[in-house]
Amino acid sequence: VSGALQMIGLDPVARVSEQIEAIAGGLAKRDIKGSAATIDLCKNAMVALGDYLETLHAGEASVPLKLFPVYRELCKVRGVEQISESDLFYPDLSVQAPALMPGPPLSKAEHSELIQDCRSQFEAGLLAWIRQPNEAAVKPMREAVAKIELAQAKSPSRGFWWIVGGFLDVIGTGDNSPAAKLACSRINMQMKRLADGSDQVAERLMRDVLFVVARAKPITARVKELQYAYKLK
Repeated sequence: VSGALQMIGLDPVARVSEQIEAIAGGLAKRDIKGSAATIDLCKNAMVALGDYLETLHAGEASVPLKLFPVYRELCKVRGVEQISESDLFYPDLSVQAPALMPGPPLSKAEHSELIQDCRSQFEAGLLAWIRQPNEAAVKPMREAVAKIELAQAKSPSRGFWWIVGGFLDVIGTGDNSPAAKLACSRINMQMKRLADGSDQVAERLMRDVLFVVARAKPITARVKELQYAYKLK
Protein backbone atom coordinates (compact mmCIF):
# COMPACT_ATOMS: atom_id res chain seq x y z
CA VAL A 1 0.00 0.00 0.00
CA SER A 2 2.74 2.45 0.97
CA GLY A 3 4.55 1.95 -2.32
CA ALA A 4 1.40 2.64 -4.32
CA LEU A 5 0.76 5.82 -2.34
CA GLN A 6 4.28 7.04 -3.07
CA MET A 7 3.85 6.34 -6.77
CA ILE A 8 0.89 8.72 -6.95
CA GLY A 9 2.67 11.44 -4.97
CA LEU A 10 1.05 10.88 -1.58
CA ASP A 11 4.31 10.55 0.33
CA PRO A 12 3.00 11.89 3.68
CA VAL A 13 0.13 9.40 3.60
CA ALA A 14 2.61 6.67 2.68
CA ARG A 15 4.74 7.51 5.73
CA VAL A 16 1.76 6.98 8.04
CA SER A 17 0.80 3.81 6.19
CA GLU A 18 4.36 2.50 6.60
CA GLN A 19 4.08 2.86 10.37
CA ILE A 20 0.79 0.95 10.44
CA GLU A 21 2.29 -1.81 8.29
CA ALA A 22 5.41 -1.97 10.47
CA ILE A 23 3.31 -2.31 13.64
CA ALA A 24 1.20 -5.03 12.02
CA GLY A 25 4.38 -6.88 11.07
CA GLY A 26 5.78 -6.44 14.56
CA LEU A 27 2.63 -7.81 16.13
CA ALA A 28 2.69 -10.82 13.80
CA LYS A 29 6.32 -11.56 14.71
CA ARG A 30 5.68 -10.75 18.38
CA ASP A 31 8.35 -8.04 18.24
CA ILE A 32 5.70 -5.62 19.46
CA LYS A 33 3.56 -6.51 22.43
CA GLY A 34 -0.08 -6.72 21.42
CA SER A 35 -2.58 -4.65 23.38
CA ALA A 36 -6.06 -3.26 22.89
CA ALA A 37 -4.59 0.25 22.85
CA THR A 38 -2.21 -0.61 20.01
CA ILE A 39 -4.96 -2.24 17.96
CA ASP A 40 -7.25 0.73 18.52
CA LEU A 41 -4.46 3.11 17.52
CA CYS A 42 -3.95 1.29 14.22
CA LYS A 43 -7.69 1.29 13.55
CA ASN A 44 -7.92 5.01 14.30
CA ALA A 45 -4.91 5.66 12.08
CA MET A 46 -6.57 3.88 9.18
CA VAL A 47 -9.73 5.91 9.71
CA ALA A 48 -7.65 9.11 9.78
CA LEU A 49 -5.99 8.15 6.50
CA GLY A 50 -9.35 7.41 4.91
CA ASP A 51 -10.78 10.73 6.05
CA TYR A 52 -7.71 12.57 4.79
CA LEU A 53 -7.89 10.94 1.36
CA GLU A 54 -11.58 11.84 1.15
CA THR A 55 -10.77 15.51 1.76
CA LEU A 56 -8.21 15.40 -1.04
CA HIS A 57 -10.73 13.75 -3.35
CA ALA A 58 -13.19 16.51 -2.50
CA GLY A 59 -10.66 19.06 -3.75
CA GLU A 60 -9.46 20.42 -0.42
CA ALA A 61 -5.84 21.55 -0.06
CA SER A 62 -3.33 18.97 1.12
CA VAL A 63 -2.32 19.65 4.73
CA PRO A 64 -0.22 16.61 5.72
CA LEU A 65 0.48 17.92 9.22
CA LYS A 66 -3.12 17.03 10.10
CA LEU A 67 -1.82 13.46 10.17
CA PHE A 68 1.08 14.22 12.48
CA PRO A 69 -0.64 13.45 15.83
CA VAL A 70 -1.54 9.90 14.76
CA TYR A 71 1.82 9.47 13.00
CA ARG A 72 3.63 10.45 16.21
CA GLU A 73 1.68 7.93 18.29
CA LEU A 74 2.39 5.16 15.77
CA CYS A 75 6.09 5.96 15.87
CA LYS A 76 6.09 5.84 19.67
CA VAL A 77 4.63 2.33 19.60
CA ARG A 78 7.58 1.26 17.43
CA GLY A 79 10.08 2.95 19.75
CA VAL A 80 11.12 5.62 17.26
CA GLU A 81 12.98 8.34 19.17
CA GLN A 82 13.37 11.12 16.61
CA ILE A 83 9.93 12.15 15.39
CA SER A 84 9.47 15.43 13.54
CA GLU A 85 6.68 17.19 11.70
CA SER A 86 9.09 17.42 8.77
CA ASP A 87 8.73 13.64 8.40
CA LEU A 88 5.45 14.42 6.63
CA PHE A 89 6.73 17.45 4.69
CA TYR A 90 7.18 16.70 0.99
CA PRO A 91 7.42 19.85 -1.14
CA ASP A 92 8.20 19.65 -4.85
CA LEU A 93 12.01 19.72 -4.90
CA SER A 94 12.22 20.00 -8.68
CA VAL A 95 11.95 23.80 -8.42
CA GLN A 96 14.84 25.56 -10.16
CA ALA A 97 16.70 28.37 -8.41
CA PRO A 98 16.78 31.75 -10.20
CA ALA A 99 19.75 32.26 -12.52
CA LEU A 100 22.91 33.54 -10.87
CA MET A 101 25.99 34.97 -12.54
CA PRO A 102 28.81 32.56 -11.63
CA GLY A 103 32.00 33.71 -9.97
CA PRO A 104 35.45 33.32 -11.53
CA PRO A 105 36.40 29.74 -12.46
CA LEU A 106 38.29 27.86 -9.76
CA SER A 107 40.57 24.85 -9.88
CA LYS A 108 39.58 21.83 -7.80
CA ALA A 109 42.13 22.79 -5.13
CA GLU A 110 41.00 26.42 -5.09
CA HIS A 111 37.36 25.37 -4.82
CA SER A 112 38.11 23.07 -1.90
CA GLU A 113 40.08 25.79 -0.13
CA LEU A 114 37.26 28.29 -0.63
CA ILE A 115 34.67 25.91 0.82
CA GLN A 116 36.90 25.11 3.80
CA ASP A 117 37.34 28.83 4.52
CA CYS A 118 33.59 29.34 4.21
CA ARG A 119 32.95 26.45 6.55
CA SER A 120 35.26 27.95 9.17
CA GLN A 121 33.41 31.26 8.87
CA PHE A 122 30.06 29.47 9.10
CA GLU A 123 31.14 27.51 12.20
CA ALA A 124 32.28 30.68 13.98
CA GLY A 125 28.89 32.24 13.38
CA LEU A 126 27.11 29.04 14.34
CA LEU A 127 28.85 28.91 17.74
CA ALA A 128 27.86 32.52 18.36
CA TRP A 129 24.28 31.78 17.27
CA ILE A 130 24.01 28.80 19.62
CA ARG A 131 25.04 31.07 22.49
CA GLN A 132 22.74 33.89 21.41
CA PRO A 133 20.48 33.45 18.37
CA ASN A 134 20.38 36.83 16.66
CA GLU A 135 21.16 38.56 13.37
CA ALA A 136 24.72 39.50 14.39
CA ALA A 137 25.61 35.83 14.85
CA VAL A 138 23.95 34.81 11.60
CA LYS A 139 25.67 37.48 9.49
CA PRO A 140 28.99 35.57 9.01
CA MET A 141 27.02 32.39 8.33
CA ARG A 142 25.02 34.16 5.62
CA GLU A 143 28.18 35.63 4.07
CA ALA A 144 29.79 32.18 3.96
CA VAL A 145 26.76 30.62 2.31
CA ALA A 146 26.53 33.46 -0.24
CA LYS A 147 30.10 32.74 -1.32
CA ILE A 148 29.36 29.03 -1.62
CA GLU A 149 26.20 29.72 -3.63
CA LEU A 150 28.24 31.85 -6.03
CA ALA A 151 30.88 29.13 -6.38
CA GLN A 152 28.10 26.58 -7.04
CA ALA A 153 26.24 28.75 -9.56
CA LYS A 154 26.55 26.12 -12.31
CA SER A 155 26.10 23.10 -10.03
CA PRO A 156 22.82 21.19 -9.58
CA SER A 157 23.28 21.66 -5.83
CA ARG A 158 23.13 25.44 -6.14
CA GLY A 159 19.40 25.32 -5.36
CA PHE A 160 20.18 23.93 -1.93
CA TRP A 161 22.39 26.89 -1.04
CA TRP A 162 19.67 29.22 -2.33
CA ILE A 163 17.34 27.59 0.19
CA VAL A 164 19.93 27.84 2.96
CA GLY A 165 20.13 31.59 2.37
CA GLY A 166 16.44 31.90 3.23
CA PHE A 167 16.82 29.52 6.15
CA LEU A 168 19.50 31.79 7.63
CA ASP A 169 17.18 34.78 7.28
CA VAL A 170 14.67 32.88 9.41
CA ILE A 171 17.05 31.86 12.19
CA GLY A 172 18.42 35.41 12.25
CA THR A 173 15.09 36.47 13.74
CA GLY A 174 15.63 34.21 16.74
CA ASP A 175 14.33 30.81 15.63
CA ASN A 176 16.51 28.46 17.65
CA SER A 177 14.11 25.51 17.57
CA PRO A 178 15.50 21.96 17.70
CA ALA A 179 14.68 21.65 13.98
CA ALA A 180 16.74 24.77 13.19
CA LYS A 181 19.69 23.61 15.32
CA LEU A 182 19.73 20.19 13.70
CA ALA A 183 19.54 21.73 10.24
CA CYS A 184 22.51 24.03 11.03
CA SER A 185 24.59 21.03 12.09
CA ARG A 186 23.74 19.16 8.91
CA ILE A 187 24.44 22.21 6.72
CA ASN A 188 27.88 22.37 8.32
CA MET A 189 28.49 18.72 7.43
CA GLN A 190 27.26 19.37 3.89
CA MET A 191 30.00 21.99 3.59
CA LYS A 192 32.55 19.38 4.61
CA ARG A 193 31.29 16.99 1.95
CA LEU A 194 31.43 19.78 -0.63
CA ALA A 195 35.02 20.60 0.32
CA ASP A 196 35.81 16.91 -0.10
CA GLY A 197 34.48 17.02 -3.66
CA SER A 198 30.85 15.84 -3.36
CA ASP A 199 28.04 18.25 -4.22
CA GLN A 200 25.26 15.70 -3.71
CA VAL A 201 22.61 16.87 -1.23
CA ALA A 202 20.29 14.45 0.54
CA GLU A 203 16.60 15.01 -0.18
CA ARG A 204 15.82 14.79 3.54
CA LEU A 205 18.23 17.64 4.30
CA MET A 206 16.58 19.85 1.69
CA ARG A 207 13.16 19.05 3.12
CA ASP A 208 14.26 19.77 6.69
CA VAL A 209 15.79 23.14 5.77
CA LEU A 210 12.73 24.09 3.71
CA PHE A 211 10.45 23.09 6.57
CA VAL A 212 11.94 25.83 8.75
CA VAL A 213 11.37 28.31 5.91
CA ALA A 214 7.80 27.07 5.43
CA ARG A 215 6.88 27.78 9.05
CA ALA A 216 8.28 31.32 9.00
CA LYS A 217 6.64 34.60 8.19
CA PRO A 218 7.78 36.15 4.87
CA ILE A 219 10.33 38.29 6.69
CA THR A 220 12.74 38.88 3.78
CA ALA A 221 12.63 38.89 0.00
CA ARG A 222 14.51 35.56 -0.08
CA VAL A 223 12.08 33.88 2.32
CA LYS A 224 9.11 35.24 0.37
CA GLU A 225 10.71 34.06 -2.90
CA LEU A 226 11.24 30.54 -1.54
CA GLN A 227 7.75 30.29 -0.07
CA TYR A 228 6.26 31.31 -3.42
CA ALA A 229 8.54 29.06 -5.54
CA TYR A 230 7.94 25.97 -3.40
CA LYS A 231 4.27 26.81 -2.70
CA LEU A 232 4.84 26.81 1.03
CA LYS A 233 2.06 29.26 1.85
